[in-house]
Amino acid sequence: MQCDNINWEEIWRGDTRSARFYAADCLEVLTFQGAGRGVRTAAPLRAGELLLAERALAVAPEPELGAKLVSMQKELDDLSWCRLNLMCDGQPLPVVERGIALNAWPGKDERRKDASVMSLPRMDRIVDLNAYR
Repeated sequence: MQCDNINWEEIWRGDTRSARFYAADCLEVLTFQGAGRGVRTAAPLRAGELLLAERALAVAPEPELGAKLVSMQKELDDLSWCRLNLMCDGQPLPVVERGIALNAWPGKDERRKDASVMSLPRMDRIVDLNAYR
């Protein structure tokens, strides 16, 4: 996957409308024994190489972010909802035994939107453990 289709000049000026998800092809999701699920590189990296770029699902003061995500989750596309649902909330996560390219994670079978809605307490926990500060 190339990041050439991202207009970096616009983004640096604060216009993020052209921002698109980008993950370097060498990144993969995997469960590490005794440490949990994470992302690793499956190939050598060059200094300064872009590894990941993505738009935030939502921006809000941290105490309000869980409620904002709960209110908008039914409007999310299946992939965004599934990635949010698979974020660490302190409960055991599905094990990923063989590395899956981050660009392909979660797989199509895992993308099916569950009929349930993530609760505010769970979303607050997801925010607490995963929000960028």
